[in-house]
Amino acid sequence: MGEDIRLFVESLIGRYGIVKVVTTPYLLVPFIAGLGLFRNRSTASLLGAAATFVISLLVIVFLSLQLRRERGIRAERERIIARYTEAAYLDGPVPYEWENWQETIQVTRHGDSIIEQWLTAKVIGEKPLHVLWFAQYQSEGTVVRDSQRRRVQVRISSFSEETGNRTPGARYDTTYQWGQNKLRVYLHFDQPIQPGSIVRLYVRWVWPAYYAHVLDGNVDKVEWSLRWTRIRQITSTVTFDKHCHLDGRLTVRAYEGSPVPRVTPQNGNVTVVAEYSPGDVQRKVGYWLDGSRP
Repeated sequence: MGEDIRLFVESLIGRYGIVKVVTTPYLLVPFIAGLGLFRNRSTASLLGAAATFVISLLVIVFLSLQLRRERGIRAERERIIARYTEAAYLDGPVPYEWENWQETIQVTRHGDSIIEQWLTAKVIGEKPLHVLWFAQYQSEGTVVRDSQRRRVQVRISSFSEETGNRTPGARYDTTYQWGQNKLRVYLHFDQPIQPGSIVRLYVRWVWPAYYAHVLDGNVDKVEWSLRWTRIRQITSTVTFDKHCHLDGRLTVRAYEGSPVPRVTPQNGNVTVVAEYSPGDVQRKVGYWLDGSRP
């Protein structure tokens, strides 16, 4: 029954448009009143308004179902693409490595974060590169609910660099795959990237409550895992602004074998800078953020 109503409303909207479908019952009020079917015009107006409300409600329900269906189709398509990508690459050596990984993270109230990454990759091996992927994680043990996932935004484009100035370029086509607390991004190239070529990516994440775990007085980790490929150079700057209220509370502990990050408090802000050179970047590098200090 519900599917029949959806198809009926869909056919009406497709034939006449949303505006006509919603407003037609009320526009028919003068015609109905002229037929003398009702004793006064107010009764006809009331029925016309009621019919308009009912049809408007049906249209809203239809649009909601349509949006949900399209989201489901997109999610399934992205899962299939991700599955084929993993089957094609993860069984063998990853055909690229990160020459340089630079990122800045601005954190404000509630742990809301804007992450900007300037990444440089080099295609290695003998085969062209068709797909490149990486992931961003929220706090370990966190489950990112669907309502939160819909608020996360990712934009990836190329960038050029001249005399120290970076300029974002064309946007890349991407698909996504959510895990429990991570979002993996697959970047698809229109033309395969040949071995030895350099790929420059500008990635901008908008992630609400990304560091809420730390602001709530807990411990979180900042980590780069080199399970599939390697990173030659890493520079990461995380700034908690004064609305985070971490000045005097935040402590930082480096992973064993990793360099100790620099912590700089200033005017209520706290900035953590971590730098890893080729000699430092082993299997896993990073540090702990501890917001539990009273």
